[in-house]
Amino acid sequence: MTRLTDGKKTAEISMTEWTGNGYTPDWSNDFFEVGALKYNHEAEAYEVEDVDYCVEQAQDWAAAKGDYREDDDVNTDKRSVDVNYI
Repeated sequence: MTRLTDGKKTAEISMTEWTGNGYTPDWSNDFFEVGALKYNHEAEAYEVEDVDYCVEQAQDWAAAKGDYREDDDVNTDKRSVDVNYI
């Protein structure tokens, strides 16, 4: 789970894929490249410009839309994004 904040909103986002035997580990930290983000200790979250935009990008990945469209055979039923606004 990755916790992101833009100073107005904070959201926890997790992203996994069904493998047939179970879900992959959450890879949202890699998706949002949190190593390059400033960590806000008070909010216990990584700082981004727009939390809603980040949520939309994660949801686009799950639906294989836009930049995340790989091919016509992507099974989006296997992709899972959970968002919890705090």
